[in-house]
Amino acid sequence: MAFALIGEPRRGPAPARRRRLASALLATAAVLALAGAAAPAAAQTGGGAIDDPMEGVNRQFYKLHQGIDRVLLRPAAFAYQRIFPKVVAQGAAQFPRQHRRAADLRQ
Repeated sequence: MAFALIGEPRRGPAPARRRRLASALLATAAVLALAGAAAPAAAQTGGGAIDDPMEGVNRQFYKLHQGIDRVLLRPAAFAYQRIFPKVVAQGAAQFPRQHRRAADLRQ
């Protein structure tokens, strides 16, 4: 973020440059996510077991997170969808975008 002297307009990256940068970051994140999700060749062919010393802890946390999702998050999501009309939900989703636009106009 560029700093402007008093009375000078703020100069930042052009919108096209920002879009290219965002696209490049998104593509990099997608490649890294896919690379991390790829299973080793031994697991794909069934040619051997993978030793995971933290498997027990991972399974416990998985159960905990599934329980939290089932008990707290799903009911809250269903209640939100049922209680709030679509117009209110769309307004709540658009609030951050509108707030950023207002901040850009103030500069």
